[in-house]
Amino acid sequence: MKEKYKYYFLTFIRFLGDSFFYPFFALYLHSKEGIGEGRIGVLIAIIPFIGLIANPILSKICKNFKILKIVLGIIGILEALLIYLILNVNDFYSLLILTILLALVGSSHYGLQDSLLTIFATNNKMNYSNIRVWGSIAYIFGTAIAGFLIKEFNYDFCFYICSVLFVMASIFYLSVKSAYNEEKKEEKRSFKEVIKKKNFNLYVIFYMLFYGVFKTSNNFYSLLLESRGLSEAIFGYNYAIFVSVEVMLLFLFDRFNKKLNYKRLLGIAVISLSIMVLVNASSLPSTLIIIFSILRGVSWGIVLHVSNKVVVQFLGVKNTTVGTMILDLAYSIIVIICNTSGGHIIEATSYQLFYFILAIIAIIDSVFYYLFVRKHINVNDEIAIVDNVDNN
Repeated sequence: MKEKYKYYFLTFIRFLGDSFFYPFFALYLHSKEGIGEGRIGVLIAIIPFIGLIANPILSKICKNFKILKIVLGIIGILEALLIYLILNVNDFYSLLILTILLALVGSSHYGLQDSLLTIFATNNKMNYSNIRVWGSIAYIFGTAIAGFLIKEFNYDFCFYICSVLFVMASIFYLSVKSAYNEEKKEEKRSFKEVIKKKNFNLYVIFYMLFYGVFKTSNNFYSLLLESRGLSEAIFGYNYAIFVSVEVMLLFLFDRFNKKLNYKRLLGIAVISLSIMVLVNASSLPSTLIIIFSILRGVSWGIVLHVSNKVVVQFLGVKNTTVGTMILDLAYSIIVIICNTSGGHIIEATSYQLFYFILAIIAIIDSVFYYLFVRKHINVNDEIAIVDNVDNN
């Protein structure tokens, strides 16, 4: 099997497992007696909070590809075990402890995997989105099937499937070959060099606000639909629809990559996000909220294709891992704040006020993008790869 197909398959089964658990975690918590939106916000906020601690440690440990493979494999097995344990407790404090442990091992997984995929794609003259799209395809099938299974059976059935797939992915990590060009000495990564780059620092602020709004609105979206009387199956089908839009865009972007204008696309992404959360804050019928949720696929599809290219533009390939880690740390901070406060805002007032606050943040981010970030981004990556050393 060609190495790229191994990466496709690995990405697919890992995200397929993910789609059976994480999108439905908030709904599962809400089904437990005595766990309202406030406590759900705390539990969800734990994952990025622990990530602030775990990500730098694991990034330091994973100093070469062999260790990285082993760590990613161990993470998946531990996640599977902890999900099994979560299914067998009911009180808040037991769930709190297990969620902390789950966050400790799982919060770093995608940051480490993204770094691996980005470097593999860059060194093999591929688009990162060519690999990552298989994760999105997995989510289309996974969320649609999971929502149906939860409605027809229960959460346990779905979460056990997730655990099995995580173990499969962990085993498969051992078969992939090094993402690095082993004939070429790896360049030393420089944290100091990265934080001195003004253009990247501005992008970090933009991305932090964008992803903070995106992730937090997504975390509570299932509960918003539930509050309107819609079932887990409807949420699952809805999730599959907007991920389908994301996948369609990724395929189109790959086909017309040389004609894309990255500046314009990121502008469309942040405006689409602003519109989506504004609609969620409204009193429009549920059907319209579901229709406008397609903009979630538009905004995230764009960012998945463009963001890692922008990081390479600003930092060069050698500092991609450091840049990705900084982005992860930055958005984790705002996700923690929004998740924790969001649950309490919803309990004290309404989902409408919560989403209205997120819409304000998204609009501020749109203005910040057009005033400060846009001018630093090259139109496409053909120019960027040549300029990244001097692009400050």
